[in-house]
Amino acid sequence: MIGEGLPVVAVVVAGGAGVRMGGGTPKQYRLIAGAPVLAWTLCAFEKAADVDEVILVVPPSDLAFVGEAIVDAFRVTKVRRIVEGGATRQESTAAGVAAVEASDGILLVHDGVRPFVSGEHIAAVVEAAWSVGAAILAVPVTDTVKRVDDRGCIEGTISRENLWAAQTPQGFRLPLFREAMARARQEGFAATDEAMMVERMNHPVRIVPGDAENIKLTVPEDFARAARIAERRSRPC
Repeated sequence: MIGEGLPVVAVVVAGGAGVRMGGGTPKQYRLIAGAPVLAWTLCAFEKAADVDEVILVVPPSDLAFVGEAIVDAFRVTKVRRIVEGGATRQESTAAGVAAVEASDGILLVHDGVRPFVSGEHIAAVVEAAWSVGAAILAVPVTDTVKRVDDRGCIEGTISRENLWAAQTPQGFRLPLFREAMARARQEGFAATDEAMMVERMNHPVRIVPGDAENIKLTVPEDFARAARIAERRSRPC
């Protein structure tokens, strides 16, 4: 359990345009079992007992739409603020963190297009982040991984031992993450996930085993799998 009186704040980043998904509706607003992807994601945190509030990051043009069609329509009461995202994931995360009023506690950062994270996994990340300072959900790599040269030819095979694929949420003590983010910005470091900014400070980041249903919707084929998962669940909220 985290310290008495300290909050757990989730920053849900849904600022992407969904380039790899193709044209049309951005992936965070596409429907799964009749509800937008982002509604499923927000409702997971709405139902999570360990989460006190949510900061939602969306494209600047979508602020009013998201507030009315998703947050209000699905009665997501934990969303305290909806803020404009930036040009990159790192900038969008920074915008969300800037909206967090607390000076200490646990910060969770989660992909807006990862709609099926469980309350149990959220709680486990919160506990590990409080204990160690930083923690992420991840799953062991099961595919054979090849290292390839610039000609597209295999240079070698990478051992899967001790390899994990990162998921979200990723959790941090707020002061630690703010320091890591400030250093990355000052040094021009571009991270592909939040944990990288903490790792480069040589601070330990604990792995919390996730599961295969905590998928990130990236390409069209992911929606067929998401529909099958949604069939086994009730409505988002």
